[in-house]
Amino acid sequence: MIKTLVDYYQRFTCDNAQDRIADIAGLQINEDCDEMAKQKKRLLSRIKRVDKTTRNLLDNITDTNRKLVDQRLKELTKDREQIEATIESLEYQAISEIELTELVSETVEFINSLELSLCKGPLDERQATIRRCVDEILIDRDELEAKISLHVLPTIAVGFKKSAMTEQITVDLPEVKLGRPAKI
Repeated sequence: MIKTLVDYYQRFTCDNAQDRIADIAGLQINEDCDEMAKQKKRLLSRIKRVDKTTRNLLDNITDTNRKLVDQRLKELTKDREQIEATIESLEYQAISEIELTELVSETVEFINSLELSLCKGPLDERQATIRRCVDEILIDRDELEAKISLHVLPTIAVGFKKSAMTEQITVDLPEVKLGRPAKI
């Protein structure tokens, strides 16, 4: 596994590593921004529906339904506040150019220390390092291979998301005989 990870991320250890990482990060960030824009559009549409419902309630208020309308208005106000908080949260998640530069630098540093972390680090550090790189491992015993889904860029702190771009590689596994080992 160590050799597989080191070999896979080797392409980010050359002279233009920061540029290559920035390009890939830009693609991932653009995907995230597109998704956030779609989500924000849906949320703004929900606010319009809440506002329309509120106006309709206020237009049709009577003495007999005042209590129910007041209760419904409180619910709608609470819904609108929650939607606005979600929109604010989305805007907060947007990544700035400075943050991108810091993220790229952290990624380069992480990749440059990858082999050392995997070979000589304490067990918990090695496990955390693998989690940052590997999304999923599927073992096919019949074909004697493992399909490893790797993050194109390792997950660095709050930077690139777990749902970010992945690439699947196949690794041949050694054949393992069942039964007891031969006596020596």
